[in-house]
Amino acid sequence: MYKIVVSIDKLPNELRTIKATTIWRGDVCDINTAFVRDIPPSLRPTNVRRGGISAIICFAIFRSYPEASVTNFHQLTDSQLIFTVENEGRLIDDIKSGVGNRKLNSTLQDLPSLLSDSSYSVFKTSTLTYELELSRSSSVQNDSKTIVPDNRNRENNENDLSQEMSTNREVAESSTDLQCTETTVESSTFRLEDMLSFLTEDDGASLFNEGKYREAIPFLESSLRTVPDQEQPLLQLKLALCLRACNKEHNSFITKALTSVEKQDTSLNNIMGYAEELIHIAKKYEKEKSFVPAVLIYYASATIYSKTVHVTTVFQKFANCMTDILSVAQENSTHSCVKLVLSKLTQIINLLKPMKECEEQAEAIGTGYMYLGGLYHAHGMLNKAIGSFQSGIEVLEKASGKNAAKNSDFGMTTYHLARSMRKVGENPLQVEKILMTAIERQKGAEDWKLHSKTKQQQLKESEDELEKLRSSPAYRSCLVGEKKSKYEQEETSNRQGNLFSCAFKILLKLIT
Repeated sequence: MYKIVVSIDKLPNELRTIKATTIWRGDVCDINTAFVRDIPPSLRPTNVRRGGISAIICFAIFRSYPEASVTNFHQLTDSQLIFTVENEGRLIDDIKSGVGNRKLNSTLQDLPSLLSDSSYSVFKTSTLTYELELSRSSSVQNDSKTIVPDNRNRENNENDLSQEMSTNREVAESSTDLQCTETTVESSTFRLEDMLSFLTEDDGASLFNEGKYREAIPFLESSLRTVPDQEQPLLQLKLALCLRACNKEHNSFITKALTSVEKQDTSLNNIMGYAEELIHIAKKYEKEKSFVPAVLIYYASATIYSKTVHVTTVFQKFANCMTDILSVAQENSTHSCVKLVLSKLTQIINLLKPMKECEEQAEAIGTGYMYLGGLYHAHGMLNKAIGSFQSGIEVLEKASGKNAAKNSDFGMTTYHLARSMRKVGENPLQVEKILMTAIERQKGAEDWKLHSKTKQQQLKESEDELEKLRSSPAYRSCLVGEKKSKYEQEETSNRQGNLFSCAFKILLKLIT
């Protein structure tokens, strides 16, 4: 059994590492020529690309030496790859003579046409070098042969050497038999139909991620027949978007999927991963301007997050989910879409309320109320906006106390509250006090890196709003009215004081 070392130092860095992917599952089936041979030709382009440099070399050997069998690809150094040859064919003799290098590099140069991928054109200028690596037992034998024994002990040494070589052959044969047996057992546990199921599922996911919706349909439809019940909704949602892109009926798949997600419980294998996959799918819907399903899928991910036990880490996920939902309303401001977004934001806040009470939970709820208020304000529902902003401030103050001032949402929500109050005609002097409070809170906040605006940008916005308020006729009128009121109060107080003084003087005169 031989090992071959391949020099890959001339390749780009991204090609020098063996990829560990969902396709080449080392715990199920190692990368080997038998595996490549069994992949249907239509699936080879995407799967060889996913397998990285090891799969590329394996495919080149399969094309050039179909009778050879190679396996056990792994990284030897940063610039070298090593693999095992189990069935040699002409491969080893050709490597020894130099023919193998030319033949394999010629096949690699043909990869752009063989696998319909222009990225393989790198092999037209990058030549790989294949060299044999002698095994440890072979080295020992070769070293033994170079010993020149003393003539007096030649016969004894020859006997000893013969016995040693015989022992080495027995050990090597035994080792080879054992390795072949282990390989046979491992291969027998991996069925071709299992491999095709894996490949079909991953090809469908890959095509979906690349936006090749029409091409993904047959793979997703095939996968639906084999994946576990828990994964069915994810595939149904992907398939629905693919069918939509082809102007085919798809709503039934969305309805079925969302109904199933609603019934999912805490027995999910990976709650966080499941929710993240839903968000990934929702973003695809949003990108394709399918806004209502996008909102519903984002909300579905929130319902999955609500089942997690990682209570201290999941709240930021809720906030991100609400940010995604809000972005849909910003893209599509139709009445029906905005109404749906308002409804789902409210429902997510209600999902958060029964969860463990802590600062992180309060921050997530505060974010939800801030988003709600902002959307109400943008669509002219100012009283509801004021109510939402006030609720967010109360939640943060109650849960965090003085620490609430470190939260940028605290200052921003206060700022938005002042804006809404000014717009409905609240007392400008009262609005002024709230704006000044907002500015102080924004100055004390420490988490601005989580926002699209910097601290300086938000402060300038708040200060501009304060200046606008103070230059408004309503503010000046209110200010004049307040001064007049104070003056009148002082006059009244003075008159009352004078009357009291006069009465006191008259009383003194009467007494005297």
